Amino acid sequence: MKAKYLFPPYFRIIGILLAIPGLILGYLFIFHGYNIPGFDSGADSNHMLGKLANYTNEIALTLAVIGFLFIAFSKVKREDELTAYLRLNALYWAVLINYLFYGKSLIMDGIGMMVSPDAYGGEVHDFISYNLCTPLIIFCLRFYYLLYKNKQSNEVPRLPLLKISAFTKIVRLLCILGTVVAVIMAVYTLGFNTFFDDEPKWANYLYSLYYFMPFLFLLWAYSKEPAEDELISSLRLEAMQIAVYVNYAVLLISNFSFFYFEFLIVQVFNLSTIPLIFLIIFRYRLFRLSRQQYPEDAADSGALETDPSIGLKHTNN
Repeated sequence: MKAKYLFPPYFRIIGILLAIPGLILGYLFIFHGYNIPGFDSGADSNHMLGKLANYTNEIALTLAVIGFLFIAFSKVKREDELTAYLRLNALYWAVLINYLFYGKSLIMDGIGMMVSPDAYGGEVHDFISYNLCTPLIIFCLRFYYLLYKNKQSNEVPRLPLLKISAFTKIVRLLCILGTVVAVIMAVYTLGFNTFFDDEPKWANYLYSLYYFMPFLFLLWAYSKEPAEDELISSLRLEAMQIAVYVNYAVLLISNFSFFYFEFLIVQVFNLSTIPLIFLIIFRYRLFRLSRQQYPEDAADSGALETDPSIGLKHTNN
């Protein structure tokens, strides 16, 4: 197993040179209200989300995102099966922890709405606005920590996969039904807003489905396959990398294309892109693999009964 879709090693230096100014500029903008002269988009400064439409913030976000992408996905000095597996482990943990943070925001907003029905969903909106680089930062910390730790020993941590084979079909069915409902609601909303002014109240409840869809996709994406081997791990790594790239491509495009609540709405949909795109790519490649009858051949040789440890001892870290 070897990692694909990586930048050359020198891109790590470029990434650092981009990320540091981006973080500094973002800090000055958020906490000190600094704006680059001549880069004001004309947004209303009194608007509670007006900062999302300011070009200073957009430039800071672009620098930080591109910088961390370069740092995270630049080749290391020695790219082999081990570094690919460590990269996969770090990527899985980064995505998982980011969604745990998102889940915490949903819970806090839910508690707030129970106390006050008119409460504004500030926790989720703050998460969407200010945690855009969190997965990349967590990935970098985890990946380089694992590289450092591996120099001390040959132990490789296991992937955070779920053994929910008994519920896999239920999870898949919920994902499919949720996706169908989400698409219908999106089409309905566009058509309804075209001809009517007020939406029915029941539509508001269905809109909340968008906020919970990422967790359904995540359960499916993190479900352990019946036979996890090195080839399956390679497919997971490629699919997850592509999903992350697409997620941040959507973020960067929407960063310069949408403002105020439109930007937040796009990011709500974008919350589902990582697990959803991962599932599409991963399941498609598994399907192609099954068409080639590799699982039957590998099962005869016992290859699919091995764990993707590439000959190293696993730990629970």
